[in-house]
Amino acid sequence: MKEAYNFNPQTFLFSGKSKVYQVKGYDGYILPQFSTWLETPTFNRETQQCKFDKASGAWSIQDKPQPVIAYSKTSRAKKEFDDVSLVTDDYTIVPPSTEFDEWCEDSCSWVTNESNKHISEYNEVDDTRRRLYSVMVTPLVDEAYIKRNLVKTEKALSEADDLEKQALAARLKIQAENPWPPAPTD
Repeated sequence: MKEAYNFNPQTFLFSGKSKVYQVKGYDGYILPQFSTWLETPTFNRETQQCKFDKASGAWSIQDKPQPVIAYSKTSRAKKEFDDVSLVTDDYTIVPPSTEFDEWCEDSCSWVTNESNKHISEYNEVDDTRRRLYSVMVTPLVDEAYIKRNLVKTEKALSEADDLEKQALAARLKIQAENPWPPAPTD
């Protein structure tokens, strides 16, 4: 009995060993297809792979490809590559730290666009304020308007004054709890 060392027919990567027995009527052993009698060198199966080179008839040891996430330098979109060696020039393995980062070729790093960040933060505060105004301030102002301009009794006018004070207090509270973001500095 002999051992044959098998390899994948497309990739030529080592795929295992097989026992080969001598067949009656033949003088020697018959080598299975996509195999060699040459023993593989010692390699770490977790981090390395063994590849057969048909031209030289030798095994070579290579590092196993390690899947890696890379980021588009223009859109920050994630893309998985089978190995870091396959990452193209329009991608980087350095992740952006914010959604406002832009790739800088000069420094080979992400740089936060402070202007875009400020605009986004400003819009977020503005949206929050508008939503809270419509829930807390507008109903008080509307009720005060009705009492002051439609009901017009002394009691209604007094209640309208109270409602307007509550509306102003609610507005000030909303503004205090949702301040505008500081402007970017150059």
